[in-house]
Amino acid sequence: MSSEDVELVRACYEAFSRGDIEFLVAHTDPALEIVEPPEMPEARTYRGHDGLRESLRNWAGQWDEFHMDVERFIDAGHERVIAIVRHRGRGKSSGAPVEARVVYLHTGRNGKGVRWEMFSSLDDAFAAIGLRKLKGET
Repeated sequence: MSSEDVELVRACYEAFSRGDIEFLVAHTDPALEIVEPPEMPEARTYRGHDGLRESLRNWAGQWDEFHMDVERFIDAGHERVIAIVRHRGRGKSSGAPVEARVVYLHTGRNGKGVRWEMFSSLDDAFAAIGLRKLKGET
């Protein structure tokens, strides 16, 4: 993706943080796929704008509090952006604080998101697109 597309991915994270789901819908393809990591309990793939809304409802329903901090974006080429994100929250059922680092691989086409994949490591995200981690990447 170009730097403009990296900025669009950044804007989508900002929209999510302020609860502007319609911004996300407007900037994703109607055939969007959101792929949860296979190691996640009950992992699944969501499809389309309805799937986007459902995935966000399902995710938000697990938390009493939730916050995302984007650590960095990596232009992965070929209309792809990797986002390294720190999730922080308080579990709804337990009330316990939870913190996790999640790596997202965003793929776009014609200025719209077409696929979001979640990984537990940067190595896994790079492997999914056939790249080795760049020297110095963590």
